[in-house]
Amino acid sequence: MTVTIRAEPRVRGGLRHTSTRRAQSLRARPAFSLVDLLVSIFVIAVLISLLLPSLTSMQESARRVRCGSQLHHIGLALTMYADDHKGYLPASELTGEDPLGQDPMHMMVVHQGEHVHDWDGLGLLTDDLDYLSHPHALYCPSHSGQHSFDVYERAWVGMDSEIVCNYHYRVGGEVDIALEALDGDVTLVSDGLRTKADYNHRVGGNVLKANLSVEWYNDNGGEVLALLPSRDSDVHPGFGVGQTIWTALDQGVTPSEALGPGNEFPTQFLVAPSDDSATKASIQGAFR
Repeated sequence: MTVTIRAEPRVRGGLRHTSTRRAQSLRARPAFSLVDLLVSIFVIAVLISLLLPSLTSMQESARRVRCGSQLHHIGLALTMYADDHKGYLPASELTGEDPLGQDPMHMMVVHQGEHVHDWDGLGLLTDDLDYLSHPHALYCPSHSGQHSFDVYERAWVGMDSEIVCNYHYRVGGEVDIALEALDGDVTLVSDGLRTKADYNHRVGGNVLKANLSVEWYNDNGGEVLALLPSRDSDVHPGFGVGQTIWTALDQGVTPSEALGPGNEFPTQFLVAPSDDSATKASIQGAFR
């Protein structure tokens, strides 16, 4: 018995009917109008404006943590340096024999530029890279002033000109300072205090203590910022001003509180204080 299977012929008309229905379906779909597009763009812009401050704050928080980590590495480098130099910290020549006649606000300078090995202060940690593996550790990620690493990159290679970092070193004078002789609350290094632009985080700063802890100093009232000069050409706001800021950082108080009856200029800290009553009066005037 033979079974024959016959294929049904394809109906072209059916195909045309199907394609017609698909075309009608595509034409029936709703589309975005110009108004819809503009509304969507407006909504996206509003969301970005709401989220941007949060993102900026998160970025600054991350930079603040990185800055604190760098200060921690600087503290370890200072410890290793002291171990190799009979317990003494790196010295700075910038205060000279008479600290009152010099400018301690220049103690962000790490290389004076006269000779290849003319290092000073924190710069001694980078001589032959014995203690800090890379000079990047001396530059705060939040710095927006005139002393970024990019500005001095060539100088770090040639070592033939002045180099300024982003952290402010405190140890100065011709008397050697032993790390173990200092009270643990004494601030050794802070964020830049040379000018307002060097005050890296604007609302406070990381500080390295003599006990090698790194703490955040809140300056939400802007008192420290108000005491700093606006430009490099105006550097040297007065030695008493610098001492007042250091005392405030040591004790975790505001500069105006550091000038209180129980907080006179400290004579036991690192460099000689100013007894000039006019200087003290000018500092107090900054908070009126």
